Amino acid sequence: MSSEHTDAVDWVTLIGPALGFAVGGLVAGFATLSAWSNAYMNANPATGTVSGGSPLVVAGLFVLGVAVMFLAASVGLDRILRVAE
Repeated sequence: MSSEHTDAVDWVTLIGPALGFAVGGLVAGFATLSAWSNAYMNANPATGTVSGGSPLVVAGLFVLGVAVMFLAASVGLDRILRVAE
């Protein structure tokens, strides 16, 4: 008697979305930390020089990272739900 479940999720297909989510999180986190450190250094110039990119580039990186995270999570969820049908 076999109790093997044939509708199991192929976890290898979720590696791409997982890596996409991780990279998106790193990009969004980098942008967030860059914005915070630039704001802190601008508010307290005695702490050091301000070395950072343009605020527009930092905001663009944040939006890009969040978009990649959202798309990766959506693709992963879609792949899981297709197996569940």
